[in-house]
Amino acid sequence: MGEVLSPTVTKDAMFICELEIKNRAKGTERCNFQFTKLLNKGHKKIVEVRLTEATMLEFAVADFPGWRVEVDSLPVDHGVSEFGTILVPVDVDKHTIVLEFKNSEIRKIADLSSLLGLVIFSSILTWQYVKLKRSQKH
Repeated sequence: MGEVLSPTVTKDAMFICELEIKNRAKGTERCNFQFTKLLNKGHKKIVEVRLTEATMLEFAVADFPGWRVEVDSLPVDHGVSEFGTILVPVDVDKHTIVLEFKNSEIRKIADLSSLLGLVIFSSILTWQYVKLKRSQKH
């Protein structure tokens, strides 16, 4: 299991709590939640959170096509902060949140196009090299 903390910004800057901004206006500095980090890899992040107020958790992950979010194994539409990071709406209570990067159809097409371009470029380069070698023999 992961490390249990009660952070404002988590120890590894994995995410921050939107309530922090609201709480400052009330004169309190801390977000009132606990989390357990279960997994923190580049393509997948899993945390358990226990919240006393509904909030938006802001993950330190830039949002772009391919990121999927689940709260308690249910897909959730995530938001985007003003800084371009992923915002996840979370209700009061204990929840498991999963962020996972999955390949998108557009990315597959782009990867194939890049590969095709590399093959064409390599073929032209090889053809020119062979042509040069033949001309040097004559």
